[in-house]
This record gives sequence, structure tokens and C-alpha cells, in this order.
Amino acid sequence: VTLADLKNLKRRGGRVVAVPQAPMKFHPKFDTAIRSIMLGDPAAHLVLLCDPSKPSQLVWRARLLARLTTAEIADTATNGAANDWVRTRVHFLPRISPIEFLELCRESTVVLDPFPFGGGVTSLEAFAVCAPVVTAPALQTV
Repeated sequence: VTLADLKNLKRRGGRVVAVPQAPMKFHPKFDTAIRSIMLGDPAAHLVLLCDPSKPSQLVWRARLLARLTTAEIADTATNGAANDWVRTRVHFLPRISPIEFLELCRESTVVLDPFPFGGGVTSLEAFAVCAPVVTAPALQTV
């Protein structure tokens, strides 16, 4: 996915839920929040970052996708309705420039601050471009 794709998605009524963090910031406790958003809003598209030139990020990305896919399968078994949100609505942007990062924040419907490992500077950068940031300070440990 590209930034241009995200702009087109928004024009078609989609919502961009950005968590502009490296995959290692995604703790399994945060998966529940992601799952709730994605199941509750069929127009939401989750946008994450992953630099394919860094093997460790690819490992973390695979782990995150495996956890989300396992949760998706469980949801389908529980409610009987297939919901292919991981494959169709979870997108990874490759390494982007600082200017593109700010554009991602600006184009996002909302920027999520992950827990328990918070975004810190990332949240400040999102605030700088007037992007709405949702955080759960009581759940932050770092």
C-alpha cells in the first residue's frame, strides 16, 4: 500500500487507523484493541509500518499477523460469519521519509498510541499535524 492508496481509500469512504510504529511495539495486549476496532468498523483500514530491509521487523510483522489471524479465525468460529479483515484491511507501509510520515499522520482518520509500549515522540509528531491521537495512558508501562 502507498500513501496515494490511502488517500484514494479515504475518498471512497474508508477510514485510516494508523499505528505508525515498528512491529516490535505491538504487544499481544494491544491486539484486543485492534481486533475490536476492526470488527466494529468495517470501513476501517489498519495502517502499520514495516521496513522490509530489516529482517527483525519482518519477523515481528509475521508474529503480529499470525496473532491477528488466529484471533480472526476464532471470531469466525464464534459468530459464524467470515470476516477476512486481516488479509483485506491490514496494510503495511515500507520505510517512509519523515515528510511522508507526517503525511501519513495527517491523512489518518485516527492515530493509535499502542500499549503497553507507548508511541512517545510519534504521538507528538501526530499532534503537530493536528491528527487525532487515541491513547490509553493507564495501560502504558513504558
